Amino acid sequence: MATSSEIRNTLELKRKRRVAVRIIALFLSLLLIILAIIYRDKLSPDAISNWLSQSVTADSGKTGFPVQLPPGEILSVDAQGSNVLVTNQTGLYFYSPSGKLLRSVNHAKKNAQAICSGDNVLAFEVGGSLYSVETDSKTKISKELESSILTGAISKNGRFALVTDSDVYTCDMQVYDKNGNAVFKWSPSGSAISAVALSQDGYHVAAATVYTQNGKLISGVHLFSTSKSEALISKSLEDEIVLKLNCQSNSISVITDKGYFTVNSEGEIVRRYDFGEKKLITSKPYKNGMVFIFEDVNDPNKSVLSVVSKDANEIAGVNIDGKAVDSDISGDNVYILTPSHLYSYDVETAIRRGTAALEGEGERLCATVGGGYVVTSTYELIKPELK
Repeated sequence: MATSSEIRNTLELKRKRRVAVRIIALFLSLLLIILAIIYRDKLSPDAISNWLSQSVTADSGKTGFPVQLPPGEILSVDAQGSNVLVTNQTGLYFYSPSGKLLRSVNHAKKNAQAICSGDNVLAFEVGGSLYSVETDSKTKISKELESSILTGAISKNGRFALVTDSDVYTCDMQVYDKNGNAVFKWSPSGSAISAVALSQDGYHVAAATVYTQNGKLISGVHLFSTSKSEALISKSLEDEIVLKLNCQSNSISVITDKGYFTVNSEGEIVRRYDFGEKKLITSKPYKNGMVFIFEDVNDPNKSVLSVVSKDANEIAGVNIDGKAVDSDISGDNVYILTPSHLYSYDVETAIRRGTAALEGEGERLCATVGGGYVVTSTYELIKPELK
């Protein structure tokens, strides 16, 4: 049996150990507080979110095509600078021109939409409140609005616009600087915003509106400077639905279901190109005008490429042996995708430059300075060799 002296020694030893543990715990707590103060910028919610976003990147270092894409419905494929951005139901995936995965982001957005301009990507959920601005290296902005997002646009310098629903008006349009600060707001009265576009520098914004009047569909196109409250241009259109806008500082290029035209600084329609009976599949702007892909009026399984100048004159055209599902432009090349082939044409002359037969069914296309990239029905990203 232990003596009373031994018991006292044991109890004293345990007491000293408890004191030592408390001192160590206090020291570690103080150390964590000091580190938190020193590195507070790196421990902000945005910084932590960026770290978590980048931590999901599964970069094996492998390059080359084909690239097996992550599972999930492919929503879009876009050119992000010289890279390729693939957006699916759960994430954004940035691939280099050689097929290397640079970054992936779990966007946590329902009905996600990604819009690219230069190196910047505006990602938002249609009908939801989350949005972010991404690059191939980081999340620049990640926020949640109080209203649901309807559509948006972004410029090369990082300025962006979001259209949201409104409790007072039908909807609101706000333009933000590259840091996410609101710099301009417009709320149309009695109409809904159906499309929005920014100039390349982000200091001008164009919006299309739609409403009904006496049983007629009325569309409007409006141009604003973000430094002024009043519209620089406003023009009404009867029985035409605006599909796309291209915004300049003193004019708006407009594509409707019936044609392509420019609204000048006086609010007048100039240089109109009518589609007639042709059914539009896709359209893309290029430096001297627009490129349109139509369904062949005589054979819906074939397509027609039309190159239209800024003066609304058709300067080139060619028949395509197949039904186009997507198109894109890079430099002076027009790329057109059918389910079985990728084609390349000169953007000014519509002369074919190359063709590639696809092993899988082609579904989506984007073009960069590196060439044309295709997403197939087998969830592969490929870079067909055009000959």
